[in-house]
Amino acid sequence: MEKTDIHKQESASLKFRKEGNNWYTHGMAPLIHPLIQKDRFLKATAAYDKARLAAKDNLEELRSATKNLGLSNWRIAQATEWGERKNKTEIIFYFSESFKYLSLAYKTGQRCGKKVDDVWLTELGENIEFVLDEASRFIDQCTEDLKMYTSMHFEFFDCIPDKRFCSQAMFAVAEKMFNQAIVYRDNNDFKDSLYWLNEARRPLEEAQQNGKHHGDSFLVDVRVKKEDVELELSIAQSAQANFVAGGILGNYTFEEEFIDMNAVYEAMDWYKKAAILARGNDLEQEAIACHYLGYIHEKVLRTNSKAKIYYKQVMSLTEAAKPRIFTSKTWYQDSVKSLRRYQEEAVRRDDAEQQKRKQKYLDMLQKEIKSIEEANKNEYELMKFLCETFPPKLVERRRKFKVGKDLDALKSLVDKRENTESYDEKYEIKKDMKKILLKAVTDYHPDKVTDDLSSGDGNREDVDREEETKKWKVFAEKITQFIMKYYENAKG
Repeated sequence: MEKTDIHKQESASLKFRKEGNNWYTHGMAPLIHPLIQKDRFLKATAAYDKARLAAKDNLEELRSATKNLGLSNWRIAQATEWGERKNKTEIIFYFSESFKYLSLAYKTGQRCGKKVDDVWLTELGENIEFVLDEASRFIDQCTEDLKMYTSMHFEFFDCIPDKRFCSQAMFAVAEKMFNQAIVYRDNNDFKDSLYWLNEARRPLEEAQQNGKHHGDSFLVDVRVKKEDVELELSIAQSAQANFVAGGILGNYTFEEEFIDMNAVYEAMDWYKKAAILARGNDLEQEAIACHYLGYIHEKVLRTNSKAKIYYKQVMSLTEAAKPRIFTSKTWYQDSVKSLRRYQEEAVRRDDAEQQKRKQKYLDMLQKEIKSIEEANKNEYELMKFLCETFPPKLVERRRKFKVGKDLDALKSLVDKRENTESYDEKYEIKKDMKKILLKAVTDYHPDKVTDDLSSGDGNREDVDREEETKKWKVFAEKITQFIMKYYENAKG
């Protein structure tokens, strides 16, 4: 409570404040019933309110009276909670009154200028945050309804003009909204999930704008949560699109003579939307969408070439999602079966002699392929081995991957990844690694090989060029597969 100076001539405001202090002190006495406490704090509040009115334009007296008024209202809320827990409306009222007067005291203290030191304002700010924390605790205990929970919090926030004091509480509210949104999404309640994810944006934005005084750690937490919200929005929208498309298709077996093609095309649009929204955000949702697009092309449109593309994309996405596995999922099993069937058909259609020639080269390259497998410990070890042992058959100036610059950068990224737990740093490492690996994939891609094969130093190989070119194309394709596994992982 604000102390009074007995050596000063007492003003009317000061007399009332002393009366309030007396009742406040009696209210803080130990081992008294909450209802008695409440009565004493109510009398203290009445005296402080008279002190506030008597202060008029005297800012120093006004800031002391309003601070005491705010604290006594908080004590009334506290005593009411202990003695009459069911009276939620009254408790909320006194908390609101407390915020109103504490905020007024802070604003008045700022208007006093040099007459009020920074310590007084700092302590008052801490009081506001502490009372807000108490109010949040009360809300947590009195309701499980998220709408009521957020409404009550924002009612309190509106009582505090200086939103710096609300930043941590706003972040806590946003976290509760976010967590509940995930629960709704997992239960296929996409409407409520999207609603609460969008609602979480406001308190997070305000927490970021007004929470600088809490330090970098708090601001990082807010920024990460904002990114999580945007990520989950895309995932929820993608899951919703997949769910809607599944509802449109219903129980179609696509064996009927007459099929509602309008429904089929509408479902395809939803699946395409789901794939786009999930891209880069949720590999599983994108894979689900790709599976059903492939399924429609296979069973309805009979465009097997497109169906095969979608099924392959399912495999790429699930591979990139490791260590997560989807072998128990029906959509994954069906994709594997369909893709295997296409592959078997392709093998049967292929020219037997062409397959024999390709296998001949693979047999010749077994030792080289095994050496790559043994050296393939990570991205850096693989590329170091390839550059030293099997460099791309391109002249130096045409190579995208530079042995000195890009190999050193790759080593640095691998080392950095091993020594960090930071989500942001790992994300940046993947992004940088993807760019470097793309250069390597470009250099080793079989399409880069021409019939006019030349060695890396520009000298003609003293072998049959056509035969050597075919052999290198097979080998380059195998090398590209090694690199692509890391590239796809970096993309995911």
